[in-house]
Amino acid sequence: MIPDLTPSEHERTELTAIRYSFTVCSNVLVYLVTWLVLHVTGENNAQIGPGDEGKFQHIVLIGIGIGALTSMVFHLLVSESSTPGHVRVAGQRISPGLLLKDVRLYQVALVYMATRLFVNLSQVYIPLYLHESLSMGAESLAVIPLVMFVASFTMSLLVNVINKKCGRKFAFLLGATLGIAACVWIRFGSGVNYTTYEIYPVAALLGAGSSVMLVTSLGITADLIGPNIESGAFVYGAMSFMDKLSNGVAVTLIQDMRCMTVCPTYYRDILLFVCGGAATFGLVMLATLAPFQIGTRGTDGEPVYAGLDSNPGLDPEPAYLAPGIQNEVQPVIS
Repeated sequence: MIPDLTPSEHERTELTAIRYSFTVCSNVLVYLVTWLVLHVTGENNAQIGPGDEGKFQHIVLIGIGIGALTSMVFHLLVSESSTPGHVRVAGQRISPGLLLKDVRLYQVALVYMATRLFVNLSQVYIPLYLHESLSMGAESLAVIPLVMFVASFTMSLLVNVINKKCGRKFAFLLGATLGIAACVWIRFGSGVNYTTYEIYPVAALLGAGSSVMLVTSLGITADLIGPNIESGAFVYGAMSFMDKLSNGVAVTLIQDMRCMTVCPTYYRDILLFVCGGAATFGLVMLATLAPFQIGTRGTDGEPVYAGLDSNPGLDPEPAYLAPGIQNEVQPVIS
């Protein structure tokens, strides 16, 4: 929907940041509910066990109820118009077959895949890391992820400015650096001071890095679509396919490789090598996009190389808008 609303690269990034902010809000709400249920119904320092099944059932039912309500509000109150969301200035209809021949589709998909691996696996394995590696209490399973999401929300308010002022590549580099720093800190963190104080800045770094990487990678995806909004669903679908497939394979392998005896450092090493490795791989794949102008195609539909562009591959202004009219094209929201 975002490419339909505006052709401006910066407006698309801003909309993506807003979208992610509300995603974070929903996650924060889940962890607030989790903290409330565990805090009210159990001992603060007790660890999670099979006897807590009913508590998690209550948490899930509350989440489903809120989600169903907001979905109904969206479908009943948001009108949809047949009028295009913005003025089509240039571009041609790009078929899925032509997109599948475009190497940039796979490069962007790998950047997005690496980002999602970092974001999703860090969220999945932080609770297990806290529970099994650090032996922290049940309340920490809600508080630490909550810190991550608060940091994500805070950074999502700034990520549009970072993308606009510094460009996509610097923004992604910043996010990946924050994430890798958190993974390294996890590897060497230990002791009472770590579990009492240091774990909170570690969680904040993970959350901030996740926010910057995800919003920026989605912005790069929107750049790839460019003015060819008819191909938006296909491109986002391809990104989602890579995301779900890679995460499913990764979780399966991680759980299959887990030793059956007590392995207190296993999930610590997963956060270091898998999450940190995913962020590093994302940086490598982003570097391969440098020769190309994202979102720009020749008259034959083939990719256009950056050449002598001052910001090759990731232009600060939409390459597909005619000169002099960037500020005249406004989004139309019905």
